[in-house]
Amino acid sequence: MKPIFNALSGLFVLLFVCAITCTANADMAEVEAFLSRRTDVYENIRNWSGKSDKVWILREWVKITTERNADYDEARRILSGLSNSDSNRDSTGSSTVVSSDGSVLDKLGVKIIRANVEAGTLYWKLIDVQWQDEKEGGGRHAIYFEPLDKNGERAMSSQPVVNGEKIRNDQKPAPEYMTNFPMYNTLGAYSAWMDGLPSDKIEGMGLGTPELPKHTIHTCFLLKFQQVIAGGENTGSDIPNNTFPSGTIPDSNSSSISGSVSGNFSTLSINGNASDRPADKHPDINLSIRGWTSCSADKGLANVSGSTDSQAPKFRTIFDPPRLPAFSSTYRVYDWDWGSMSRGQPITKWEATLLGMKTSPGEILRVPDSGYDIGSGKMVLVLYASSSQITLKYTREDNIVNGYAIHFEKVAVDPDLLNLYIKCVKEGRRSLPALAAREAFGRAQGDEILIAIRDTGEFMDPRIEKDWW
Repeated sequence: MKPIFNALSGLFVLLFVCAITCTANADMAEVEAFLSRRTDVYENIRNWSGKSDKVWILREWVKITTERNADYDEARRILSGLSNSDSNRDSTGSSTVVSSDGSVLDKLGVKIIRANVEAGTLYWKLIDVQWQDEKEGGGRHAIYFEPLDKNGERAMSSQPVVNGEKIRNDQKPAPEYMTNFPMYNTLGAYSAWMDGLPSDKIEGMGLGTPELPKHTIHTCFLLKFQQVIAGGENTGSDIPNNTFPSGTIPDSNSSSISGSVSGNFSTLSINGNASDRPADKHPDINLSIRGWTSCSADKGLANVSGSTDSQAPKFRTIFDPPRLPAFSSTYRVYDWDWGSMSRGQPITKWEATLLGMKTSPGEILRVPDSGYDIGSGKMVLVLYASSSQITLKYTREDNIVNGYAIHFEKVAVDPDLLNLYIKCVKEGRRSLPALAAREAFGRAQGDEILIAIRDTGEFMDPRIEKDWW
């Protein structure tokens, strides 16, 4: 009987191992299929993290994405089915994720105070809080910060604040959180927020557990802040899906179109000094800092009298072949109060200062042709770029003071061009990406792009036929 028992036992073990292996293979096949369909997820996270492990990349995407749709639900289902043996893929360790009702925070005595801001205002939203006990945190005792810009990319120049004091930004490489602040006191001792914009605030953090709140048991808090526009963000369960008011770009849809245009991009040195502040926070360079509001201006070409510049950029040449697109929406950009560094009232000199133009999702977008040359056969510098925005300047100065500048929104910027821009920023902006006339810079995200044109800093009406068409 013993040989038969041993044989049966071996068979059961073999069947069990085969079942686990088949399940793991099936789960991995789902990961492969998901990332093959959502190549943007794999490429974007691999580019900034340097990692190629597909399970880790999918887990990281679920952590940081603002999407709350079928893809998000599918990714969570796939990850939940993966074997526990894969848990060592995530080098950040496990955490107690704070539930939407804040029950873990309540037990710790920690509170989140939401920023009191008007709709359309860019601010820091606390989008994720994780708490690690002594075992989960590996004995560490710190508050970790991971600040993201409105496109979900690391906000490298951002400044966390703890108890009213700005802390050092270590800019640690992903997948580590960007920076941290050590804790030595118990629960109730620490508050944190982000500097530079209105910000959500988290209060009451410290060492200890719900059971032993007055003991210096080593614990960690992991905080993710993201720049969002009030009233339009889709980063939490309390915000309805698909509600994007004026001045908001729904980033959750931006990743469905790859911006790749297979360009061979290069740089030119700037004239004069580099921008006096980080471009992503500059109201003259990053249009989303100002924001905009819809208006009732006519969705057609505008005829006005007066002189014109025959060398000005021509918007027909954005498209290939050149065309006059249908106008889908009109907006007024907000003015900026440089004294208080805050948004002013909508600019009313012109009927419209931001124009929506109908596009085909994924169609290639090109630099509007003009009569200007900034050297080496190039026409514009890229003053700012994100995955969904780009600002082009028709001179070699790193500012909007002189010459023409164009802001594009709701575009998918070529990832190679974006990476080159990020490299130039890290190197001090002494050189910036330069593009030639009608050179492709990306693709339309969806059925509309937004465009604003400026002349010597002033926002103009992009519908005026004699100037831009």
